[in-house]
Amino acid sequence: MHAEAYPTTADSVGVRWWVDRETLRSAMQRDGRYLLVTNDFTLWPQRMLELYRAKDGLEKRFQVSKQNLLVRPFYVHSDERIEGLLLINMLALLVYSLLERQARRKGLAITTRRLIEQLDNLSIIETYCWDGSVLYRLTPVNRAQAELITILSEVVNEVSIPHVPLARGDDVGRVRLWPLAPPLARLAVAEMD
Repeated sequence: MHAEAYPTTADSVGVRWWVDRETLRSAMQRDGRYLLVTNDFTLWPQRMLELYRAKDGLEKRFQVSKQNLLVRPFYVHSDERIEGLLLINMLALLVYSLLERQARRKGLAITTRRLIEQLDNLSIIETYCWDGSVLYRLTPVNRAQAELITILSEVVNEVSIPHVPLARGDDVGRVRLWPLAPPLARLAVAEMD
């Protein structure tokens, strides 16, 4: 935009302004453009932009690691313990992120932080009977919590960890991560009925 002041009379000044259309057009052509540089010549511009935009998700995960995960504070002094603390923190972040990803794949558009908030007041009561049996009871749940537990039990049941062979010839199988997930989902639904 250009502006110009000019005298109209001896004691007054007039002002006129106008848009420099060529400068405006040039500025508009540069709007919304990124300068992305890479040494990977196999990347298409769209893929470069996708990768650039994905960095925000990674930065938010490290923010979660610093603020939300209750792995800290520990006061450690040896290098081995510092490395162990970092490993625990990164494993907690991995579980936090995987839970959110798997829940989204099941159609549950909710963050892990919100999941924890929704289920924070729940408790499982384990009663060990004299005959060796164990009775599991869930504190009262509302409908939203029951739906979350049902979906999360499906998510947890799909996760399996590799079975580490202890001796030669031992079959390498898969072990279910949390065997209580299906009974708890049934308990949650039963509590609602």
